[in-house]
Amino acid sequence: MAEIDYRTVPDGGVLRRLGSGLQIIRRVKHEWYKGLDALKGEALRRETDKIRGSKFLSDWTLSQYV
Repeated sequence: MAEIDYRTVPDGGVLRRLGSGLQIIRRVKHEWYKGLDALKGEALRRETDKIRGSKFLSDWTLSQYV
């Protein structure tokens, strides 16, 4: 699937189904977003905690996650 196609999958939607039956689900709370770039220290920690979801690296694409 192309990056543009992954972006059309809604939060909670299936990004990929593996042959074993395992499904990779999209959760946007785990994705990096531009607003995080400017955050430092406590503010960044708060936005990436267990409740709001840890974030993948800022330069990773959805294709790399999957």
